[in-house]
Amino acid sequence: MSSYLKVCDARSKKRPLAHSFPGNKGLVEPVCQLVLGIASDCSDPPSQKVAWTLLARFTTHFGKTPAQFEVTSAERLAANLPAEEYHPIPGYEGFIYEHLIPLAFELPNQSGFNIKDGQALAVSAKVY
Repeated sequence: MSSYLKVCDARSKKRPLAHSFPGNKGLVEPVCQLVLGIASDCSDPPSQKVAWTLLARFTTHFGKTPAQFEVTSAERLAANLPAEEYHPIPGYEGFIYEHLIPLAFELPNQSGFNIKDGQALAVSAKVY
């Protein structure tokens, strides 16, 4: 095992991974832009579907307001589910409104999008 992996392994045992590497939050924007580019590319529907799945998970994880997190935490507690951690990314709400919502409306109008194609239908099911 490399020394880097030993350090990562030792840190992850002490505290959650997100707290071990707080600098990774700066990588969220470039990763989201990359995934957004894949989500808008109609030439590869399977990758497009995965990209929309990732964007949905990013949104549910990073896009919650403190009030939404409190409601979700209360619901999880009532259902005897483990508590989740709150890791908001400042500005992610703007990313949702500036990029995701417009892309969701532009997607059916793109020239490569064929609603009669089964794979395109699966993509639209992820988007809508």
